[in-house]
Amino acid sequence: MPKLFVIVVTLLFVTFDVGLSQSTHKKPRRKRHLTSAASSWPPEKDSLLYKYTRELPVVDSVEVSEVQYARSPTSNSYETRVIKSIIIHGAEAERFAYVWRKLDQGMGMACFSPAYRVTFFAKETLLLGSTICFHCHNLTLPEEGRGELYPFDADGKTGQSLLKVIQSTLANAKISPVE
Repeated sequence: MPKLFVIVVTLLFVTFDVGLSQSTHKKPRRKRHLTSAASSWPPEKDSLLYKYTRELPVVDSVEVSEVQYARSPTSNSYETRVIKSIIIHGAEAERFAYVWRKLDQGMGMACFSPAYRVTFFAKETLLLGSTICFHCHNLTLPEEGRGELYPFDADGKTGQSLLKVIQSTLANAKISPVE
């Protein structure tokens, strides 16, 4: 029995010593640094952004407007004033909707001062109206009778494609009279 005890104790010391020698010879761990983070991603299938972008039905007209969000001269509320607007039809409207359907979700900020509004129609029926702020990366989507802000990838490929098609469409728009 004493021999067995000596063997077990010896094994414990050897194991302990091997563990110490291995831990002192380990290479130092390199610190990991986050070099990039996702700033855009496809919207979740059950989200309103998915519903109103990826699942937007075929359209036959789109109203594209440049707007100004400002305090109302008659009350303390804010209103969206149309600066200029144009309605596109047919294939041109569907090409615009194609770009809209590609929008990815992104990270929005707290401000909201939209510069554009887009309204999609099919057979003169309103499908969607949304105001868009490229500064804070948010747009409005209808939810329970009111417009809710949703973040989108304004600076990425899909957001910049939308901005480009909005601006090129508005290049042919007429300026609205000031009220």
